[in-house]
Amino acid sequence: MAIVDCKPCEACGEPVMMLVHAVTGKRAPINRDPTELGNLVLELTNQGWRYRVLLKGEARPPAHEIYMPHFATCPAAARFRRPANVIPLHQEAG
Repeated sequence: MAIVDCKPCEACGEPVMMLVHAVTGKRAPINRDPTELGNLVLELTNQGWRYRVLLKGEARPPAHEIYMPHFATCPAAARFRRPANVIPLHQEAG
């Protein structure tokens, strides 16, 4: 069950939650339904719901469901990936 409003993925139509990473502040699509195969924990902060990645070997926090990043399950995820050697227009080469 989704904890925030969902929107359909632009590529595959599956419902996703757009959430912000607790540390980096980057937005990412998260699958709506929890799964034991996932590696994301959702946490309610004073800024709203945030996600964080479970570290390898880290135990699942008690009473938390685990979620999967949508990029891991979307059949069209490659469509949204930027090539590693491309610099966005708003960023200057350093």
